[in-house]
Amino acid sequence: MALSIIVNMLLINYLQGQVETPKDTTRIMLSEVVITAGRMPMPTIWLPDAISSKDIDSKLFTTYRTNPEALIDEAGVFVQKTNHGGGSPFLRGLTGNQVLFLFDGIRLSNSTMRYGPNQLLNTVNMYGIERVELLHGGGSVEYGSDALGGSIQLFSVEQPFSSPNDFNGRLFTRMITGNMEQTVNGRLGFGNQKLALTTGATGRHFGDLTGGDTTGLQSPNAYDEVDFDIKLKAKAGKNSVLTFFFQRVHQSGVDVYHKVALENYSIHRMNPQLRNLIYVKLEQLLGDGFFNKLTITPSYQFSAEQRQIQKNGSRIFREERDEVATKGFIAELFTGKAIDWGSLRGNTGFEVYNDLVRSNRTDTDLSNGSVISKRGLYPDNSTNLSMGFFSSQSLELRRWVINAGLRFSFFKAEINETDLGNIVLNTNALVGNTGITFKSGNYSGIFLSVNSGFRAPNMDDLGTLGIVDFRYEVPNYDLSPQRSMQLQLGYRLRNKRSAIEVYAYQNRLNNLIVRSRLGNDSIEGYPVYLKENVEKAVIRGFEASLKQSIGKNISLKEISLTLTDKTSQNRNRFAEFRHCLEV
Repeated sequence: MALSIIVNMLLINYLQGQVETPKDTTRIMLSEVVITAGRMPMPTIWLPDAISSKDIDSKLFTTYRTNPEALIDEAGVFVQKTNHGGGSPFLRGLTGNQVLFLFDGIRLSNSTMRYGPNQLLNTVNMYGIERVELLHGGGSVEYGSDALGGSIQLFSVEQPFSSPNDFNGRLFTRMITGNMEQTVNGRLGFGNQKLALTTGATGRHFGDLTGGDTTGLQSPNAYDEVDFDIKLKAKAGKNSVLTFFFQRVHQSGVDVYHKVALENYSIHRMNPQLRNLIYVKLEQLLGDGFFNKLTITPSYQFSAEQRQIQKNGSRIFREERDEVATKGFIAELFTGKAIDWGSLRGNTGFEVYNDLVRSNRTDTDLSNGSVISKRGLYPDNSTNLSMGFFSSQSLELRRWVINAGLRFSFFKAEINETDLGNIVLNTNALVGNTGITFKSGNYSGIFLSVNSGFRAPNMDDLGTLGIVDFRYEVPNYDLSPQRSMQLQLGYRLRNKRSAIEVYAYQNRLNNLIVRSRLGNDSIEGYPVYLKENVEKAVIRGFEASLKQSIGKNISLKEISLTLTDKTSQNRNRFAEFRHCLEV
């Protein structure tokens, strides 16, 4: 079946050689440039990676309601949603803390990211996003821990410098009947030769979801959201650009539907759920030497999740609150040099992130008003430090492109436990990647790549104490990093009328951290689990997609096929076929 699809793709490409192509299709298919694969703008056609990008901003005013929904029709991506305020993408069979999330080059994933589906992607204002890039199966060399299944990077709306002065704005409203959604979004922009400013605000209300014939009303699923962002770029000199960015997302009353529907809760909601991000970025051109550009990016993030919980028939009302304050710093030097027999480009840098985790819990007896303070889900006032040194280079030699990268990372977790005292854990990881691409034509290439990845144990792995989904978890402070080794073979063609991509891969995972049942113990009616490094797995897969211009006003927007086979203690297989015809 896979071979038949490839043959059909190539046949369609050949037969449509003389068909007139719309200009917008030409632009999309021929000249796509991405950033995530090498931390700098690079043409997709010669990359030894499976990477795709999607312009989000232009499509927001049609069908998408949330960020996870915007990825549902993306080739090679499966999105899981059990409540409307969540939504977790799977890349190559993995999700949760095994997929890395980034925003404008800054890590969104922090030390409380949990194993399995989570709501992080939905805590970014979708009306402040211009583009999303998905790197399938890679990212550890470029960005560090967590990219076992791949990396997803979101890019903020950009206001360009302009001459003459440019004022612009938009106002968007949307209402869905049945009280399912009311949204108001406004954005203003200004640009001249030295300044570029864009700012936006969004207010949203989601009601309970109304399903189809046999589904009916899915309640509770409602929540409210208020967002704000501002981005200011200024030319600090002839060769310098300074960027200031601030984003705030505040969601309230985010009900977790499956907890109420399946686990006997009368109340289980996040109220509030918020995330703030602020960064300053300096871009300095250095001239025509070996290093031609320097960037420095300090950042600060704050996220908070407060859970309100009550079981049916119980008089105990529980509130749990987790906060993560993250200080970050990135410094990079970029290379771009023409040589006698080709060209060399790449980047070398250093980054550090430090998480301060605060966690607490209170149980209120509604019958008498008494309040008891207890340990939170994570050890309170603990820190998680990560540092990484990395270098990624690309050498182009006529019909060959060689890519190679290396990263060394160091991690230090300091955990404060009431009973055990102060616990300090140190670990490190060395990973690399290499890929070679052969230019089989002016607009096509065949590549082979190998990359290693890792995920260091975070605070959720080490220190979780409490109810998580359908189990009760207890801490384990004797964990080591998970490892991956991926081999990938790919073919990519992009010309004025076609975009064909075919990938086959095998990802071997070792030292996986999984939940192990502790005998027959139970707490609060839940089985007790402990995380341990006791599992390994092999994930094999095949991904293929086709975008084809058929005529001046008709295009086959996408045909895609995804096959995933995950072999571990429990074997999982997944297959998906999609197509979309656009007129």
